[in-house]
Amino acid sequence: MTGYDFMTMDKVSTIYGFGFGKAKPGNNYPALYLIGVVNGQYGFFRSDDTARTWVRINDDQHQYGLVLHICGDMQEYGRVYVGTHGRGIIMGAPL
Repeated sequence: MTGYDFMTMDKVSTIYGFGFGKAKPGNNYPALYLIGVVNGQYGFFRSDDTARTWVRINDDQHQYGLVLHICGDMQEYGRVYVGTHGRGIIMGAPL
């Protein structure tokens, strides 16, 4: 393929789910969301800088069992939807 650059995400070791969301104000690229392992820690994460850094958006008390789906809202920055594999859909937003 020409015109595309691919690079490894050295902080990310495992991805179970991945999605896009509305860009952070001032950015011209989408927010990235993932369920997986970043820097050795499992969780739900968001990146606003093309996967250079990741912010965990859940905590140890909110794991929701088997989770394989995550998608950011394309209309509101920071809003995220997580499919809990039979336990419904969790919607989260920054405080």
